[in-house]
Amino acid sequence: MTEPTSNIAQLQILNDKTKEQQEEQLWREVEEGDFYMFERPLVAMCHENDEQQPIQQIIKKQNIIRINKKQSEFQVKPGQMYFSSKYGYVRTFKYFDNKEQSHAMLTFIDEPIWECIVLQNNMDKKEKTNEQQIVTLLQNDLRQHIQLDLVIHVDDEIYKSEYRVDILKKTLDLIRCIEKLYQIQAILLYKNKRIVEEKTFQDQNIQDKAQILVLGSYHQKSHTIGSDIRRFKRFSEIRVGDSWYVGKDRWDGIVFQPKQSIQVHGIGIYMGIPEGQDFQICYKYHIEDQDGNNVMTSDLIEESVVLSQLQDEDLNNSDHIIWYKFQSFSLANGILVRKDHKFNIQMWVTLERCYYSESGSNYNQIDVNEDMDLFSIYDSQYCTNSTRVNRGIFPGIIYSL
Repeated sequence: MTEPTSNIAQLQILNDKTKEQQEEQLWREVEEGDFYMFERPLVAMCHENDEQQPIQQIIKKQNIIRINKKQSEFQVKPGQMYFSSKYGYVRTFKYFDNKEQSHAMLTFIDEPIWECIVLQNNMDKKEKTNEQQIVTLLQNDLRQHIQLDLVIHVDDEIYKSEYRVDILKKTLDLIRCIEKLYQIQAILLYKNKRIVEEKTFQDQNIQDKAQILVLGSYHQKSHTIGSDIRRFKRFSEIRVGDSWYVGKDRWDGIVFQPKQSIQVHGIGIYMGIPEGQDFQICYKYHIEDQDGNNVMTSDLIEESVVLSQLQDEDLNNSDHIIWYKFQSFSLANGILVRKDHKFNIQMWVTLERCYYSESGSNYNQIDVNEDMDLFSIYDSQYCTNSTRVNRGIFPGIIYSL
């Protein structure tokens, strides 16, 4: 059957692929300005019996490789907000055309120039002042759109997509687009905080090429503490009469590789010495495929561990373990780790010393674990404080299946 030429354009041959591979890949325009790349058999299937299937059905059967959005021209106006690659979000202040020789730069540049005010929410807290920072920018450096790199976790599947968005549009538009495209209910996270639907990208200081984590499911499910939430201990006993030196920038790390897909909700942390101390925890996690290639890396996350606010079941006083649930993720979602992918976590705490163990060699034989053979555990390349498979300060992981 001949494919409709109005909706399909042959993909230009890339240097790193063979001609035969290229002939199997096509761009397909699904709405004005939006193009999706599919394998040829899928496109043919979409036009079977001269009836075009809805794009949502197509997406469920084939991963999107890339999304391109046509760029529309816009007119820069004074008093408006734009994005600059050098300064982030700015507001235009004063315009100079190429006839105003009073501006020094115009002697060398035949292009419109704007004086702009840098918005304070772009700056690090240490750099913020009461004075406005005024900068000079070429008009070509002012943009209405930014690009977002999305890592989309849908049940046991992971997709990667690039989206181009208007900085002054509400993020609700992007969320609805993703939900319609994948037929899921989704939440979006930026720097481990949930994106607010009713605010714009500029309001939430979302930067160009920001990595956005999308958590979604075809089938909504909730986890109940004590039923779906499980704990895996990797040590059989505590080290008595000794302690492990910890502190800021002393990075301990470990890798958990599950044999089936899981949601990670937290980790085990050994209590400080002396006991009863509240402290700060700073952590970062990496999701890697089974070959060790990085799928995604989180930002640094710093949270407070206040013992009086923890539930009784989160404190194992006999083993000196705090079962710490991440505050940045709701229990209903957690962090998706697919089968045979690796959850590589690194952490430091603002304690001086804590308990530790050297009994981790037989972690898959600890009979208190409900899923004894679920995890393979490896050393982390991000560890600088001597935690290893057989020893260290990560006594376990909190997860659900």
